[in-house]
Amino acid sequence: MLIVGVGFGDGPLLTVHTYQDDDVCGLRMGANADYLSAEWTGIYRLRDLSMLPTGEIEEVSVVLDEGVVAEVVLRVRGRPVVLMAGEAYEVGGDRLRLVRLDESVLVFTDLAAVESVDWHPERRTAFPG
Repeated sequence: MLIVGVGFGDGPLLTVHTYQDDDVCGLRMGANADYLSAEWTGIYRLRDLSMLPTGEIEEVSVVLDEGVVAEVVLRVRGRPVVLMAGEAYEVGGDRLRLVRLDESVLVFTDLAAVESVDWHPERRTAFPG
């Protein structure tokens, strides 16, 4: 995803997107809802992420790598949500190569799935517990 929008009831709408810092990309959070109201054309489209857990954020962990925020792990009602700067590239038409520190926001709800991926570059941090 290019941008993830997070709403807080009737409160502010926050966005999580990436930014480039030399050769790598990191995560950045902002309060600019203009991204979500823009008309997206071409390969970009809006998608509802209602499958993600909602409720109070109980815990936040941040992973720094190469001088940028590479990952943010949220615990929402006991369930993990991982936001990671990265990209999924199609290789040979039948598989994906997952790359960290790239220009999109990858979202996961399964920590074991994140740890089972052969990341490029390699993840240096394991999830606690």
